[in-house]
Amino acid sequence: MNQDGTQQVTLNHMGRHELLDFFEPRFNDDPNLVAFTGATKISDGLFQITENPAEPGQYLMISSPEFTTHASGDIIRMQAEPGIPADAIVLEQLNADNTGFYRHPLALSNGDLISSHANDNQFLFLLKELQQNGPNWSTNQRLTSLQGGLWELSPVEVKTRPRPTVLPMDPQLPNIEKQIFNEEGVDIQSFKQYLEDSNLALVVSRNVTTRDNADRQQPFNLRIADSTTQTLGSAGKIYDLSDIQFLQADHIRSGTYSKPGRRPLAQFMHDSAAIANNPPTNGPQGSVKLGNDGSMAAFIPAGRAMTWQTLAPDGSPVVRERIWVTFQPGEIRACTSCHGLNTVDQTGNFGPTNPPEALRTLLHFWKQNNGGQNTENKPPIVSPITTNIIDVDPASSGIQFYEETSTLILVLQMTLMETLFHGSGFILLMAALKFHFHQGTEPSQMQPLLIR
Repeated sequence: MNQDGTQQVTLNHMGRHELLDFFEPRFNDDPNLVAFTGATKISDGLFQITENPAEPGQYLMISSPEFTTHASGDIIRMQAEPGIPADAIVLEQLNADNTGFYRHPLALSNGDLISSHANDNQFLFLLKELQQNGPNWSTNQRLTSLQGGLWELSPVEVKTRPRPTVLPMDPQLPNIEKQIFNEEGVDIQSFKQYLEDSNLALVVSRNVTTRDNADRQQPFNLRIADSTTQTLGSAGKIYDLSDIQFLQADHIRSGTYSKPGRRPLAQFMHDSAAIANNPPTNGPQGSVKLGNDGSMAAFIPAGRAMTWQTLAPDGSPVVRERIWVTFQPGEIRACTSCHGLNTVDQTGNFGPTNPPEALRTLLHFWKQNNGGQNTENKPPIVSPITTNIIDVDPASSGIQFYEETSTLILVLQMTLMETLFHGSGFILLMAALKFHFHQGTEPSQMQPLLIR
């Protein structure tokens, strides 16, 4: 991840295959799909991850179950410098089994290792030095003499260090994707500015039928429907793909059966700016059509956790990604495959190099929808999916009720005027916000649509 939050992924694209010891296949009626069995000793999660200042790229963390141990467990060390494929990363347990409960491991600049540690399930965490004895590390002595049973957690080394080098935060697009921008006459920096102003990001993939060779739990014999594009990892059932569907995390209030408050739940993408800018499709909500070459390109909301799944022509999910990713405003994320390749795909080949035609289709639609280059970088006024466009009184302001069922019209005090050049004259449009609501609707669930 860059320092501005762009290009966020898991460390070296690690995932379930590198961290878990078992999980079931996606479908149970395809003999090609098998349960995964690994050799890792990771519990439910990895917590309190820190990097060794003496060895950049080496990380310490705690493997802990989700409940019952106060996020304590065994100390795990991982060597994961940038560029190491995820399937080449080794996770190593430092402490011997059944030697207590560890939290917040910290490697010091001089090579020493300290950690909070509790001897038993009374969980009296005390800060201790660790010492290596053969292949394992064990607690040596307390570092404090405080009494009273208070937990000692979250140690931090206080040390003067040189100011870190500021890394470049605007990585260049791969040449293959950059060439499509050039051929379509779209300036990349102006396009990024448009994305930023619209709170959007762009995701691009060259061929979603290619998948990492290790993933034999989700379908890997994939074909783009009504095309000749396919990637087959073995004989057997072939899955046709037509669309890719995005889901966004919305904070939704729970029912009365659970604890109060809101929690992020996956909802089919409904962000109005993203939907307005994506090419029209007859697919399910939140989806975009895949290119005949297997490519994908889509506008998605920035600053919101997103996930996605490929769909069969009948709308049923085929491959479901098992990760949430957040994109930054103005970010363009390009990848070769929908499930990043550690080394090779299911056929033993390296990543695709085809120019993603779905990106060309998207840019062509965007230019039409925004008056060419759209040098003022403004989002479209009216979403193409807005069907009930009604007229409001330009002289009015404040809250007005109209006869439409369950519709509240809020006319802005400061009328938004948009001047569009049309032929030899000008057109003036006024925008208002339209909220659909009904009794019991939470304010966060009201979806504003721009109307004329």
